[in-house]
Amino acid sequence: MVRTIIAEPIVSLERGTSIAERNRRVAEVLDAVDLPLASADKYPHEFSGGQRQRIAIARALITRPALIVADEPVSALDVSIQAQVLKLMMDLQEKLGLSYLFISHDLGVVRAITDRVAVMHLGRIVEQRPTDDVFDNPRHPLHAGACRRRAQALLRAPQAVPVGDADSTARPHRHHHRRLRLCRHLSAQAGYLSDPNTHSQAGDAGLVRPLSLYLDRSIVSQEQ
Repeated sequence: MVRTIIAEPIVSLERGTSIAERNRRVAEVLDAVDLPLASADKYPHEFSGGQRQRIAIARALITRPALIVADEPVSALDVSIQAQVLKLMMDLQEKLGLSYLFISHDLGVVRAITDRVAVMHLGRIVEQRPTDDVFDNPRHPLHAGACRRRAQALLRAPQAVPVGDADSTARPHRHHHRRLRLCRHLSAQAGYLSDPNTHSQAGDAGLVRPLSLYLDRSIVSQEQ
Protein backbone atom coordinates (compact mmCIF):
# COMPACT_ATOMS: atom_id res chain seq x y z
CA MET A 1 0.00 0.00 0.00
CA VAL A 2 1.22 3.52 -0.83
CA ARG A 3 0.99 4.66 2.80
CA THR A 4 3.43 1.93 3.82
CA ILE A 5 5.80 2.68 0.91
CA ILE A 6 6.00 6.39 1.68
CA ALA A 7 6.36 5.91 5.44
CA GLU A 8 9.10 3.24 5.18
CA PRO A 9 12.01 5.72 5.57
CA ILE A 10 10.48 6.97 8.84
CA VAL A 11 10.08 3.41 10.12
CA SER A 12 13.72 2.63 9.25
CA LEU A 13 15.41 5.91 10.21
CA GLU A 14 13.18 7.48 12.86
CA ARG A 15 12.23 4.60 15.10
CA GLY A 16 9.78 5.44 17.80
CA THR A 17 7.74 7.82 15.64
CA SER A 18 4.06 7.32 16.44
CA ILE A 19 1.59 6.02 13.87
CA ALA A 20 -0.33 9.30 14.10
CA GLU A 21 2.82 11.29 13.30
CA ARG A 22 3.69 8.97 10.41
CA ASN A 23 0.21 9.40 8.95
CA ARG A 24 0.40 13.17 9.36
CA ARG A 25 3.69 13.32 7.48
CA VAL A 26 2.43 11.00 4.75
CA ALA A 27 -0.51 13.38 4.23
CA GLU A 28 1.92 16.32 4.20
CA VAL A 29 4.17 14.93 1.44
CA LEU A 30 1.24 13.70 -0.66
CA ASP A 31 -0.07 17.25 -0.64
CA ALA A 32 3.41 18.54 -1.57
CA VAL A 33 3.45 16.39 -4.73
CA ASP A 34 -0.17 17.23 -5.64
CA LEU A 35 -1.69 13.83 -4.91
CA PRO A 36 -4.93 13.44 -2.90
CA LEU A 37 -4.82 11.95 0.59
CA ALA A 38 -6.90 9.00 -0.65
CA SER A 39 -3.85 7.90 -2.65
CA ALA A 40 -2.30 6.64 0.59
CA ASP A 41 -4.79 3.77 0.76
CA LYS A 42 -4.27 2.57 -2.82
CA TYR A 43 -1.74 0.24 -4.42
CA PRO A 44 0.98 1.21 -6.94
CA HIS A 45 -0.67 -0.59 -9.85
CA GLU A 46 -3.63 1.79 -9.55
CA PHE A 47 -1.51 4.77 -10.61
CA SER A 48 -0.06 6.05 -13.89
CA GLY A 49 3.68 6.30 -14.46
CA GLY A 50 3.73 10.00 -13.65
CA GLN A 51 1.73 9.48 -10.46
CA ARG A 52 4.10 6.71 -9.37
CA GLN A 53 6.99 9.09 -9.84
CA ARG A 54 5.22 11.61 -7.61
CA ILE A 55 4.86 8.86 -4.99
CA ALA A 56 8.61 8.21 -5.25
CA ILE A 57 9.28 11.92 -4.73
CA ALA A 58 6.95 11.94 -1.72
CA ARG A 59 8.84 9.00 -0.25
CA ALA A 60 12.11 10.89 -0.71
CA LEU A 61 10.65 13.97 1.01
CA ILE A 62 9.24 12.18 4.06
CA THR A 63 12.45 12.50 6.13
CA ARG A 64 12.81 16.19 5.17
CA PRO A 65 16.23 15.87 3.50
CA ALA A 66 18.46 18.71 2.34
CA LEU A 67 19.74 16.68 -0.64
CA ILE A 68 17.88 14.26 -2.93
CA VAL A 69 19.73 11.94 -5.31
CA ALA A 70 17.57 11.59 -8.44
CA ASP A 71 18.85 8.82 -10.74
CA GLU A 72 17.12 9.06 -14.15
CA PRO A 73 13.86 10.30 -12.53
CA VAL A 74 12.04 11.03 -15.81
CA SER A 75 13.70 8.71 -18.34
CA ALA A 76 10.73 6.29 -18.47
CA LEU A 77 8.10 9.03 -18.88
CA ASP A 78 6.71 10.59 -22.06
CA VAL A 79 7.56 14.20 -22.76
CA SER A 80 4.39 15.80 -21.36
CA ILE A 81 4.67 13.88 -18.07
CA GLN A 82 8.40 14.69 -17.95
CA ALA A 83 7.43 18.35 -18.02
CA GLN A 84 5.05 17.99 -15.09
CA VAL A 85 7.51 16.05 -12.94
CA LEU A 86 10.45 18.38 -13.68
CA LYS A 87 8.33 21.44 -12.92
CA LEU A 88 7.22 19.80 -9.65
CA MET A 89 10.87 19.17 -8.72
CA MET A 90 11.79 22.80 -9.40
CA ASP A 91 8.80 24.05 -7.41
CA LEU A 92 9.72 21.81 -4.45
CA GLN A 93 13.32 23.02 -4.62
CA GLU A 94 12.14 26.61 -4.39
CA LYS A 95 9.63 25.92 -1.62
CA LEU A 96 11.72 23.59 0.56
CA GLY A 97 15.26 24.77 -0.20
CA LEU A 98 16.26 21.37 -1.62
CA SER A 99 19.40 20.46 -3.53
CA TYR A 100 19.37 17.70 -6.17
CA LEU A 101 22.08 15.41 -7.44
CA PHE A 102 20.39 14.80 -10.79
CA ILE A 103 21.76 11.86 -12.81
CA SER A 104 20.70 11.56 -16.45
CA HIS A 105 21.83 10.67 -19.97
CA ASP A 106 19.30 13.12 -21.49
CA LEU A 107 21.34 16.24 -22.23
CA GLY A 108 18.22 18.33 -22.84
CA VAL A 109 16.79 17.52 -19.42
CA VAL A 110 20.18 18.07 -17.78
CA ARG A 111 20.54 21.50 -19.34
CA ALA A 112 16.95 22.41 -18.47
CA ILE A 113 17.01 21.66 -14.76
CA THR A 114 20.60 22.07 -13.51
CA ASP A 115 22.73 24.96 -12.33
CA ARG A 116 26.03 23.08 -12.45
CA VAL A 117 27.05 19.94 -14.36
CA ALA A 118 29.66 17.24 -13.84
CA VAL A 119 30.36 15.11 -16.93
CA MET A 120 31.50 11.54 -16.26
CA HIS A 121 33.39 9.18 -18.56
CA LEU A 122 34.44 5.66 -17.55
CA GLY A 123 33.51 6.39 -13.94
CA ARG A 124 35.57 9.59 -13.66
CA ILE A 125 34.51 13.24 -13.72
CA VAL A 126 36.06 14.85 -16.82
CA GLU A 127 34.27 18.24 -16.66
CA GLN A 128 32.61 20.16 -13.85
CA ARG A 129 31.40 23.71 -14.47
CA PRO A 130 28.24 25.87 -14.58
CA THR A 131 25.60 24.37 -16.88
CA ASP A 132 25.69 26.90 -19.73
CA ASP A 133 29.49 26.84 -19.82
CA VAL A 134 29.59 23.03 -20.02
CA PHE A 135 27.13 22.95 -22.92
CA ASP A 136 28.33 26.02 -24.82
CA ASN A 137 32.04 25.25 -24.46
CA PRO A 138 32.42 21.46 -23.98
CA ARG A 139 36.02 20.37 -23.40
CA HIS A 140 35.91 16.58 -23.41
CA PRO A 141 35.73 15.22 -27.01
CA LEU A 142 32.92 12.72 -26.34
CA HIS A 143 30.81 15.33 -24.59
CA ALA A 144 31.52 17.83 -27.39
CA GLY A 145 30.29 15.27 -29.93
CA ALA A 146 27.10 14.67 -27.94
CA CYS A 147 26.47 18.42 -27.77
CA ARG A 148 26.94 18.77 -31.53
CA ARG A 149 24.46 15.97 -32.20
CA ARG A 150 21.93 17.58 -29.87
CA ALA A 151 22.40 20.97 -31.55
CA GLN A 152 21.78 19.39 -34.96
CA ALA A 153 18.62 17.69 -33.64
CA LEU A 154 17.34 21.01 -32.27
CA LEU A 155 17.90 22.68 -35.65
CA ARG A 156 15.73 20.03 -37.30
CA ALA A 157 12.96 20.33 -34.69
CA PRO A 158 9.93 22.64 -35.11
CA GLN A 159 10.38 25.96 -33.34
CA ALA A 160 7.95 26.87 -30.57
CA VAL A 161 6.50 30.34 -30.25
CA PRO A 162 5.93 31.04 -26.55
CA VAL A 163 2.76 32.92 -25.72
CA GLY A 164 1.13 34.22 -22.56
CA ASP A 165 -1.39 36.73 -21.40
CA ALA A 166 0.34 37.73 -18.17
CA ASP A 167 1.90 41.13 -17.61
CA SER A 168 5.25 41.03 -19.44
CA THR A 169 6.73 43.30 -16.80
CA ALA A 170 6.08 40.71 -14.07
CA ARG A 171 9.04 39.95 -11.86
CA PRO A 172 10.95 36.92 -13.22
CA HIS A 173 10.87 33.72 -11.16
CA ARG A 174 14.07 32.81 -9.34
CA HIS A 175 14.47 29.83 -11.70
CA HIS A 176 13.37 31.83 -14.76
CA HIS A 177 16.26 30.80 -17.01
CA ARG A 178 16.07 27.11 -16.06
CA ARG A 179 12.34 27.09 -16.77
CA LEU A 180 12.88 28.67 -20.17
CA ARG A 181 15.50 26.03 -20.97
CA LEU A 182 12.98 23.37 -19.95
CA CYS A 183 10.40 25.02 -22.20
CA ARG A 184 12.76 24.98 -25.20
CA HIS A 185 13.87 21.38 -24.58
CA LEU A 186 10.34 20.00 -24.32
CA SER A 187 8.96 21.94 -27.26
CA ALA A 188 11.85 20.86 -29.49
CA GLN A 189 11.66 17.23 -28.38
CA ALA A 190 7.91 16.92 -28.82
CA GLY A 191 7.42 19.37 -31.66
CA TYR A 192 4.49 20.95 -29.82
CA LEU A 193 3.01 24.24 -30.93
CA SER A 194 2.68 26.66 -28.09
CA ASP A 195 -0.19 28.87 -29.21
CA PRO A 196 -3.57 27.57 -27.96
CA ASN A 197 -5.26 29.62 -30.72
CA THR A 198 -3.80 27.25 -33.33
CA HIS A 199 -5.94 24.34 -32.08
CA SER A 200 -8.72 25.04 -34.55
CA GLN A 201 -6.21 25.25 -37.41
CA ALA A 202 -4.39 22.05 -36.53
CA GLY A 203 -7.43 19.83 -37.03
CA ASP A 204 -6.61 17.70 -33.99
CA ALA A 205 -6.44 19.55 -30.70
CA GLY A 206 -4.80 16.52 -29.10
CA LEU A 207 -1.66 17.16 -31.13
CA VAL A 208 -1.22 20.72 -29.92
CA ARG A 209 -0.47 21.57 -26.31
CA PRO A 210 0.36 25.07 -25.06
CA LEU A 211 3.65 25.54 -23.28
CA SER A 212 1.72 27.27 -20.51
CA LEU A 213 1.06 23.70 -19.34
CA TYR A 214 4.73 23.48 -18.48
CA LEU A 215 5.54 26.95 -17.17
CA ASP A 216 3.91 29.68 -15.19
CA ARG A 217 2.31 32.15 -17.62
CA SER A 218 4.39 34.98 -16.19
CA ILE A 219 7.52 33.00 -17.13
CA VAL A 220 6.31 32.21 -20.67
CA SER A 221 5.47 35.86 -21.31
CA GLN A 222 9.01 36.90 -20.46
CA GLU A 223 10.22 35.17 -23.63
CA GLN A 224 8.10 37.28 -26.00
